[in-house]
Amino acid sequence: MELKQDQPKTLSAEAIQLQGSLRTRLKGFWWMLKADKFAMVGLFYLLAWCFIALFADYIAPHDPTFQTLGKRLTPGFWSARGSMTFFLGTDHLGRDVLSRLLFGSRVSIIVGLSTVALAGTLGTLLGLISG
Repeated sequence: MELKQDQPKTLSAEAIQLQGSLRTRLKGFWWMLKADKFAMVGLFYLLAWCFIALFADYIAPHDPTFQTLGKRLTPGFWSARGSMTFFLGTDHLGRDVLSRLLFGSRVSIIVGLSTVALAGTLGTLLGLISG
């Protein structure tokens, strides 16, 4: 946006006040969020889930698509037949369940964000059309 000759080059007092009030509202929102223990647990869970999805390549112990047919349906570590090699066991094709869960979180986040974006876009369009 270009400044015209008659426009001031500094922020007006109203703009500074609006910016300050927005900052104040965000601080108030953060303090309310911090006061609610359940909200903080949910925020921690959400951030941990996003961290796991981003770094699944480094966290996952095995390739999620690699099949080991000799290790089919191996139970998790808690079972007498289980081992720590496959922490949550393997599926019917011998793929590591933990690795598949970690990589599957990426798909879940993408689906969730896509759904919110689509619903927000459609809702905004319908709201604009209806007036």
